Amino acid sequence: MLSKYVTEQQNDLDEHLPLVLMAYRSSVQSTTGQSPNKMMFGREVNLPVDLIFGRPINKTTVHVTQHCIDLEETLLKIHDHARTKMNLESNRMKKTYDYKISYNDYSVGDLVWLHNPRRRKGRNPKLQRPWEGPYTIIKIFNNVVFKITKNSKSQPKTVYHDRLKPFVCHTPVQQQ
Repeated sequence: MLSKYVTEQQNDLDEHLPLVLMAYRSSVQSTTGQSPNKMMFGREVNLPVDLIFGRPINKTTVHVTQHCIDLEETLLKIHDHARTKMNLESNRMKKTYDYKISYNDYSVGDLVWLHNPRRRKGRNPKLQRPWEGPYTIIKIFNNVVFKITKNSKSQPKTVYHDRLKPFVCHTPVQQQ
C-alpha cells in the first residue's frame, strides 16, 4: 500500500507512513476477522473520517472500574474469536498446501530433478529451465529431507522433498 503513495525517489516515505499504518490497523484482517485496533484496544478507534461525518455517541457513563471489567471481558471474547478464526484459517491453508504436495518414496541411488528457480543475470527468466539434474540421492535424513549430488566431484546439497521430482529417462544416463 505504501508503494502507491511514495514518489519514485522514495524520499517522502516518512510523510505517508502514519496514514498507511492507520489504514492497516483499522482494516479487518482476514485471518483473525478483527482489526488490529480492536484486538489491541477492545474497540475501534476514532478515525479522521469520524470527525467529518460523526460517529454514534455513547451517552451512558460508566464507572472506571466497571469499564475496565467490561474491556477485559470484551478483549477476552475478541481474542477467543480471533484464535478460533486463526485455527480455521490454519487448517484451510494446510489442506490447500497438502492438496498440492505429492510425496514420493525415494531410495538412496534414485535419480531426481532439483527445482532451482534462481534467476541468472543476463538471461530471460521465462526461458530459463527451473529443473536441474539429474541428481543422485546419497543420503535420506527422513522422509522429507535428502542429501543429493550431481556427480562424485560436486558438492552435496541438502534439500527438502518439495524441490525434488523423480527423474524419468527412456535412455540410459551416464553419471559424470
